[in-house]
Amino acid sequence: MGYKEVLLKENATLYCDPYNKRIRVDTYSNSLSELFPTLLTKASKINADKIIVKARTDQVKDCLRLGFNNEGIINNYFNGEDAWFFSLFFNTRKERISLSY
Repeated sequence: MGYKEVLLKENATLYCDPYNKRIRVDTYSNSLSELFPTLLTKASKINADKIIVKARTDQVKDCLRLGFNNEGIINNYFNGEDAWFFSLFFNTRKERISLSY
């Protein structure tokens, strides 16, 4: 079972999920670059394969610069502002499968 963590110093809310080996960043208001070392430490502690970030439009460039992959967008997610979903995978054995019909 996962657990929620509020990081006051980094001004972020995380959901750590050791069972599914992932960390989800639900909110953050500082730079992702500042939060990134903390995310890497927490990911290492729970042996995470993936970090998921819900980013606002003005945070997209920072996600891309840090090597995150865009997974999708949900319009009007943050009280009318779009949410961009990004993932960073640590396990290179995981493959993306694309099905076409």
